[in-house]
Amino acid sequence: MNRVGTQKKILDAAELLFSESGYYSTSLREITAKAGVNVAAVNYHFGSKEALLDNVLERRLAPLNKLRLQMLDAVCAEAKDRGRRPSVKALMHAFIAPTIGFRDSDAGSKNFVALVGRAISEPSGTVQRSFFKFMEPFITVMIDSLHEALPDLPAELLLLRFHFSVGTLVHILRANNGAGLPEQRCMAGDRAKHKERKKGYEEPKAITTATLVDEAVNFVTAGMEA
Repeated sequence: MNRVGTQKKILDAAELLFSESGYYSTSLREITAKAGVNVAAVNYHFGSKEALLDNVLERRLAPLNKLRLQMLDAVCAEAKDRGRRPSVKALMHAFIAPTIGFRDSDAGSKNFVALVGRAISEPSGTVQRSFFKFMEPFITVMIDSLHEALPDLPAELLLLRFHFSVGTLVHILRANNGAGLPEQRCMAGDRAKHKERKKGYEEPKAITTATLVDEAVNFVTAGMEA
């Protein structure tokens, strides 16, 4: 139990610091200080800083991808039983719903979301390579399923549209942190003038997780099928 507890402390600390300062700007000494363990503990439990990063990502992505793959399999199996192509909307729901739902799974999930945002937005580097190493099996199945659902769509356009869908999802995860979307906060900062300009103005309501999922799925489905 002590070993497991120490590993979790190190993983939690690394996840937080990598998300705040980036992988390259975070030292092992900072991680161990945050975790309250000695510097040798990282090498003992993980072997290296890069291996620690792999463990940080795998800890979250393995169960998330397992759930997403199960949902994809269920969508494709049901379509096959009915003699139909998989529904694009159902496929995108299998991709998006577990991902947005994960954001609220525990206290550290938002740190991981920020880390993933770095992995995707950074042009290259260790974090991106590690992230896509764990994502590749799921992405392969996702793309194959979309090809089955949209057989007439050229492969290059399907990949481009899925790329746009991923970008939409990443923006949702990074921008909506419980305080509202950036556009809502911007409007809230100028409410008085906005009310003067437009009669019947209503302040935006808080966005629930269920609403985020539904609207995101509808949006990316329309894009994939356009």
